[in-house]
Amino acid sequence: MGAWWTPLFEAASGQEVLPNMLQAKRQKAETTKVASTRDSRQTREARREAKKDWAAAREVYGWGHLKTQLAALHLAELEEPKKARWLLQEALPGLEASLGLHKSTLKALRLLALLQPELIWLQKWKRSCEALLGPSHIDTIEAMWHLATHLHHAGAYQDAIELYASVACRCPHLQVSALLLQATVLQDAGSMGHAELLVRQAIRSLEADSHHEAAAAHQFLAEILLLQHAESALEAHSRRDRGSLPTEDLSLLLEAEQLFRGARDGSLDARLPRSTFGLTQTLLQLALFDRFDQRVAEAEALLREELKHQDLWTPDFFACQASLAFCLQLQGRDEEAQDLYGKVLPEYCRWADTRPKNWKVSALSLGASVVGAVSAAYNSACLDGDVTKLRWALEASQPDRRVSACIAQHLLHCLPAGGSEEERQRLQEEYQLAMKDAKLGEDEASFLVLWPQLPSARCRWRHSGDSSFKGIRLIEDSKISAEKRAELYLRPKIDLATAKSRAEPIIAEVRQDGDAALARLAKRFDKAELSQDDLVIDVASAPWPKVEPKVAKSLDAAYENVRRFHAAQKKPTLCVETMPGVECRRIAVPIEAVGLYVPGGTAVLPSTAYMLAAPAKLAGCKEIVLATPPRADGSICPEVIYAAKRAGATKILKAGGAQAIAAMAFGTKSCPKVHKITGPGNQYVTAAKMMLQADDEAAVSIDMPAGPSEQLCIFDVTSDPSFVVADLLSQAEHGPDSQVVGVFVSPSGETQSYLSRLREEFEQQTSKLSRRDITKQALSKSFVIVVNSLDAAMSFSNGYGPEHLVVQTADPEAYLEKVVNAGSVFMGAFAPESCGDYASGTNHCLPTSGYARQFGGVSTDTYLKYVTVQKLTPAGLKRVGPHVEVIADVEELEAHRNAVTIRLAKIGRELSWLDKLAALCRFC
Repeated sequence: MGAWWTPLFEAASGQEVLPNMLQAKRQKAETTKVASTRDSRQTREARREAKKDWAAAREVYGWGHLKTQLAALHLAELEEPKKARWLLQEALPGLEASLGLHKSTLKALRLLALLQPELIWLQKWKRSCEALLGPSHIDTIEAMWHLATHLHHAGAYQDAIELYASVACRCPHLQVSALLLQATVLQDAGSMGHAELLVRQAIRSLEADSHHEAAAAHQFLAEILLLQHAESALEAHSRRDRGSLPTEDLSLLLEAEQLFRGARDGSLDARLPRSTFGLTQTLLQLALFDRFDQRVAEAEALLREELKHQDLWTPDFFACQASLAFCLQLQGRDEEAQDLYGKVLPEYCRWADTRPKNWKVSALSLGASVVGAVSAAYNSACLDGDVTKLRWALEASQPDRRVSACIAQHLLHCLPAGGSEEERQRLQEEYQLAMKDAKLGEDEASFLVLWPQLPSARCRWRHSGDSSFKGIRLIEDSKISAEKRAELYLRPKIDLATAKSRAEPIIAEVRQDGDAALARLAKRFDKAELSQDDLVIDVASAPWPKVEPKVAKSLDAAYENVRRFHAAQKKPTLCVETMPGVECRRIAVPIEAVGLYVPGGTAVLPSTAYMLAAPAKLAGCKEIVLATPPRADGSICPEVIYAAKRAGATKILKAGGAQAIAAMAFGTKSCPKVHKITGPGNQYVTAAKMMLQADDEAAVSIDMPAGPSEQLCIFDVTSDPSFVVADLLSQAEHGPDSQVVGVFVSPSGETQSYLSRLREEFEQQTSKLSRRDITKQALSKSFVIVVNSLDAAMSFSNGYGPEHLVVQTADPEAYLEKVVNAGSVFMGAFAPESCGDYASGTNHCLPTSGYARQFGGVSTDTYLKYVTVQKLTPAGLKRVGPHVEVIADVEELEAHRNAVTIRLAKIGRELSWLDKLAALCRFC
């Protein structure tokens, strides 16, 4: 890495590089080094005696004797680490051979694992503790804790999370600490949303008197919110108009500001580490969007105060100085800012060069890290145009391709001032490589995730192969490779592994405590105070809820359409005579008890209630348990109760999330156990369904894995643009993880006129939506692809496998015969996807995330199981029996053959002439 700072630093020699106050502070830091503390006289005496005992044991008994090994163990407890490790490695094999699983063996393993924290010793220590002391012993918990910490630092994030979760289950008083450490692991893994949830859960679990711990947890949450803002700031940072910060981002920053202030001012200590610095970063980010000079001035004052408490030439000192320079930069005091950058930046970058090279932006602590140095170099280069700083920042940012792609592109624009054509070509290759490795979209490539950053440095770079129009990406099928097309089939990633780690302790709690756990979890997650007797509503005895007449009329009409369509799906019993005298039947038997999950939270979803309950009732299920989250007052939405009662549910369970799935799977005192669970839900519901499907005790099946909503719409120049956009937005508004895809069939290649109209519709319709911020997040993950034929459109659609397939073309029927993978198809301009969601009659519980390749939607068959029956006459056995004997001999299953042979020996093998005649008449 080029040391561009060296000549700069040398040029300043002989001058006053730092103010007198900082010079004095540096001298003080150098003169206050304290020598390591010597052992006390008592410790030295004990070590001397232990050495004598060990030497005597070696001389009398030899190296391999148990007494010698025990003496070595005692000496290791008193020796310095290097010698102690050698002693333990020599003694441990003998202790294991002589004592096996013994307290002395465990002591040796513990010391060795702590002195030499390698995976092999930590795992061995944990296994030995579990075998000797049991899984819940405090020593076992300690071993698990150290192993989890080692796995975390080694990058084995999932294993670390699972261990911390196990610790929390086995040792409830460590639950809060385990939650915070799991959040730290998730933060380092870049999963900020899940880390935030865990920290919030830990804060709710803290005791009222744990003031300092609560302040530290609030600071941790604030840092996560700030990093979440960095991850989601792409769209906001690319706009420069006042007040353009999305509502979600603004709420993140405002909450982070409040939390940092509380952590800074409300702690029992004078101040918490990093709280002041975190507060300044939050103020600066807010100031970037609303040009609020008071925030910048407050940040400057806080940083100057913080510098008085910082040791010189530490990472925190560098970060504070660089942030102070940025404050000056925001206030237009460029000369002061550049002067301060010149003083601190060389040492900051020199320090950054000594750091590990495997960092990730999202996993870094605020500012005091490599990313802080990269940000400072980048900001300084924005002031003076120094290409060498950008070159250093490019190399330092390599571990995060999002950053290096942006710096490479920015550097390309600066090269005319001092770059060769050869370097330009290398940077172009670096940019394309970074784009490919990071799997960036065109907008993401412009996002430099640095702390902090100037809005003037933010630009939109265009990615070759794609173009863009407002609201959604446009891709031309003819200009992309097969690999790129395959990537377009992938959905936005969902971290199911993390969801499973969070759902696991909830499932275990419900399995163990039943209704008591459900009541606790309702208070924790839904803020609802429920007694154990108030968890389940008996639908038959419950009165009809008060619902507006027009709502009741619409729900009745929608339910009747759904009932009529699903009733028609019932099939008569199948009966086939495969050969004379051999009759086979298939009879449909309803699943006795089924569970239906209806999502709740802030949304009201009565449609899901009748979509699930109607086919279950038609199938003949005796017990139909519908689970939905309660409101804060403990009640259930009246529209949901109305739909459930209308459609035939028998019980309503006031529970949501993984706890509802666990309650239905295992059963509780008030909630009946079910044999199959259906219905959509968030990632925690999906994780719980998948986990319990594989649980032998639960013995429950599920309908299908579920994911975020999605739609693929095929259209051409004859389609009404307002219809097309309305359909796409109807699915995009479901949530930020939803995805919509448009497939534009244009054989002539003339697209500009139609796309202009489409662009206008996106702008007009999106701006009028109450959930426009959520819709815009979904559209950032969505795209329109232009193809040149019907076959190309259906090839892409079948490869994608959408939940909803909308066909708005001149001849939609021509497409239907080519549909292979789709959950539900909507044909023609007057079949909006919303009708299928509510009232046309088809079911809206459909496979997502490409599972339409192997699953269908919920139907009457979902709640049926098919039992096969066979009936043989003597003549039938005579005909089929010999074939059975031959095949049983091939498979060497003698008892199988005997079951036929014994019967044929009694009735004979030859068919009578009457049997032959009857068969001839029947099959002629």
